[in-house]
Amino acid sequence: MEFCWNNIKKELRKILSFDEMVANAGQAAVMMFERRKMSYTVRWREKLL
Repeated sequence: MEFCWNNIKKELRKILSFDEMVANAGQAAVMMFERRKMSYTVRWREKLL
C-alpha cells in the first residue's frame, strides 16, 4: 500500500499548480490502485495457470 501512495505522489508532482493537483488527486489514486490491482492479478494468473 505504501508503494502505491508513493506512486500517486510521484504522479501528482508532475502537476505544477496546487489546485490542479488537488483536483486530479482522486483520479490519480484510482488509476494507481487499478494499475496495481491488475499487475497483482496478472502475476497470480501466471503462477497458477
